[in-house]
Formats: sequence, C-alpha cells, structure tokens
Amino acid sequence: MKSRDWDKDAACKGAPTEMFFLERGCSKYDSQPARALCESCKARVPCLEYALEGGDQLIRGIWGGTTAQERRKMRRKIRALKTGGLKPGQKISVIDLISTTQT
Repeated sequence: MKSRDWDKDAACKGAPTEMFFLERGCSKYDSQPARALCESCKARVPCLEYALEGGDQLIRGIWGGTTAQERRKMRRKIRALKTGGLKPGQKISVIDLISTTQT
C-alpha cells in the first residue's frame, strides 16, 4: 500500500472521526456532510486510490467521498475493464469511476 503523504493536505484533517465512520445501517443521507467535505478536497483522488487498494477488510467508512459499497462496485468495474474492456496503454480514471458508481 502506498504512503499516505497526501493526508497532510486532506480537508478532513481535524474533522470529527464519527462523521466518516457511520454505524452500520445508517442512511446514505447521513454520509452527506463527509461527502461534501471530500468533494472540495484536493487529496480526494489519492485518498480514494488508497481506499481502493486497501480493500474492505482494512478500509472502512467514507474515503475519497465514497462508501465501502461504492468502492466494491468500483473494484468490480476495474476488474471487468482490466479483463476485457481496457485497451493496451489505456488508464482508468478514478474520477470517472466515482461518477458511475455513486448511488
């Protein structure tokens, strides 16, 4: 897993932890304050990449403006693209994945 040098610039620095780690069964609307903070954060992309690399067993809560469920969808989409839909040399944009997986 990559170094977390990006987190020193994260907008969530100093925000209440419970804002990003909601209780199981909470509504997606409960995550809106955390998502709003992530939306304007300059560390959003490396934060999301970190969470995608870490997997659900290691990374829980809101990371890069996404929930664990949304990241699972992103990982499935990445795997599908890598196995059949990605041309040689083509890269996957994390930002494109965000817009196609948020519910």
